[in-house]
This record gives sequence, structure tokens and C-alpha cells, in this order.
Amino acid sequence: MAGKLTAETKHELSKNICDFIQNGRQQLFRIAIDDLGLRLQVKLNMVPHGLYIILNSPETYNLSLLNSDFLYIVSNISVTQLKVLEHLYDKNIRTMKQSLGTLKTFSVNCNRLQQTCKYLAPFLFTTYGSVLASSYIGQNNKVSPEALVWLLDGLNSDISSSRLKLASVFYSTGNMEKAEVILRHIEQQYYSYPVVAICECWRTPPPAVTAEFKRVCSEQSVDCIKHITAFCVRFIKVEINCVPHELQYEMFRSTQDDMIHRDKIEDFWMNLAIVDSLPFLYFLLYKIYRHLQRQQDQQQAISKLIRTIATDKNLGHRETALNILGQCMEQENRPQQALKCYLLSLQQRARNNAANFHICKLLFGVLAGQ
Repeated sequence: MAGKLTAETKHELSKNICDFIQNGRQQLFRIAIDDLGLRLQVKLNMVPHGLYIILNSPETYNLSLLNSDFLYIVSNISVTQLKVLEHLYDKNIRTMKQSLGTLKTFSVNCNRLQQTCKYLAPFLFTTYGSVLASSYIGQNNKVSPEALVWLLDGLNSDISSSRLKLASVFYSTGNMEKAEVILRHIEQQYYSYPVVAICECWRTPPPAVTAEFKRVCSEQSVDCIKHITAFCVRFIKVEINCVPHELQYEMFRSTQDDMIHRDKIEDFWMNLAIVDSLPFLYFLLYKIYRHLQRQQDQQQAISKLIRTIATDKNLGHRETALNILGQCMEQENRPQQALKCYLLSLQQRARNNAANFHICKLLFGVLAGQ
């Protein structure tokens, strides 16, 4: 190399070599070729092996292929998010933080696995923030500053799901005003873009899309995820204190007989409380306005919830939307309409459906009141 390097290049090389000598271990961890740095961290137990397997799977790599079909990419984001939630499902808070801290590190870099984390990480930051918030709410009905930091880090996952979780946290602590501001912002954004609901919890047909949605996808990069997609909202059981009690029933949807008909892998999502974004938005608005005694706004919210369930073809959890609508009808003292909602829910999903519990509870209440 004699005579081939400029003085400027020599100075840069000298600086890099000195940095490597002083911080050799960290430099090794940053080697992107063949994901060598990541695999070294796994070998040293710095990265949980289960999380590495998920993020290293071939379908996860496709998240970073900007020339891939947009719906295929967002579908894989949804599937991978569910896989990571399954990995974290029975872990303690410390283990969750270690795993998601790894994701946070990767999400700011640019190799193909790290590019994957860029799109996946915000969903999981929101989950961890919600887990922390649930722990604090259970103790003193407050949200810790650390929980808020994680929740805010995840806000730009998509147009709605992470913001809905933040609104649900505020609702759960009684901060109705902050929750309403967030929900109103979501609703405004939702109708400013050609938004499509995304759900890959179970085998559903590909979402119906408009010509405007296709145009936006063709003109922009995958970064437009945060403007034109609305993922379903997923809560694991350790988030339960951030979940409205009407939705908590979904975590316990299965009877012993139902469990026989569940696949341990394919039906993992049934352990979670999951609801589509737009129905959850109007449900939360209904609950907030009911609490604030704003009758007109309350009725508008429930009307929008009814219309969404009836007209949105892309709902992945229509049965859950019907279940929360039925409970709203009960609170409106309309038991016949509530029963109709639960029966329609059972038409959508006969087994592993919390509607069975709601019907028993409703009929018991009616008989007890006679």
C-alpha cells in the first residue's frame, strides 16, 4: 500500500485502529457481515437465543426488502411481532428489558437484520412500556417515567396501535383528558390517509385495499407504514392493568373444552386480548365520554363503533369488536341489543370466544333482576 494512501486517509485509519485497540470487544459486536457481531453476542449470552432465532428467520429478513410487495412486508411485521410476544409471554420484566434493549440497539443501525428491527421495534417498545405501566398501576395507580419513555419511543409504529395503547394507559389511570386528545388525533389522522387495517393473528384473506392506498405504496418507501396502516392492538396478560375491563375477558376466552380445539402454536394469539384499531378507538371514546357525562359525544362514539363493525371488511377480530359493543349496550341498558351482539359474535367464532361468558353473565343479570 506504499504511496497509495493520502495523508487524510492515513489519519482516519490511525484513528480507527486506535479506537479498535481501546474498544475491541464493542467493535467486534458491530461487525455486520454475516451478522457476525450479533451471533457473537448470542454466543456470549448477551442476546436471548430465542429472540435471535425469531429475528434471524428468512421471513423476518423480508421486512427490510424495500422493493418487496408492501402488504407482504406489513404482514410479516405483524407475524414477527406475534412471534416475539410469544417469546416474551412468560418472561419476567428484567428479561423483557434485555431482549427489547437489544432491539433498540439494532434499530438505529442499517444492516438487513437491523433494518428489520427498525420497523418491528416500535411495536415492542410500546408493549414493554405498557408492561411497566401495568406494574405501577397495580401498585399505586400511576405510570412511571420509564414506562412513558418506552411508550413514547414506540409511538410511530403505525398510525394507531401504539397510540391506542398509550391512550388505554391514560384511561386506566383516570386521565381521561389526555386519553381523549390522543384518540382525537388518531381519528383525524385515520381519515387523512388511505389507511388499511392489518391483522395476521390467524389465517385471514389479504386486506381489501383502495386505489389510493396502492398509489401511496407505489410512490413511497416502506417507511409510510406509520401513515397508512392500522395494526391490531395486542395486550399480553402482564399488561392487564392497562386494559379496560371489557376487553380483559378476551384473555380468558377459552373453556377447558375449547382448549382441546386449540393449536399450541397457531392459536397462541388466543392467550392475548386483541382488538382491531378502529373499533378500539371508538370504544375508548365511548367509555371516556360516558365517564365525563358527555351524552351526545358518547352516542356518536357508539354509533361510529356500530358502523365500523358493519362496514370495515378488513377487521381481523370482528367477534371481539362485537363483544365490546355488546358490553356497551349493556351499559346503555339495552340487554336485547347486547344479546344480539354476542350471538353475532358467536357466528364469527363459535369456540374460544368470550361471548359465551358474556351471554351467561347477561342472562344471569336479567333473571336476577326479575
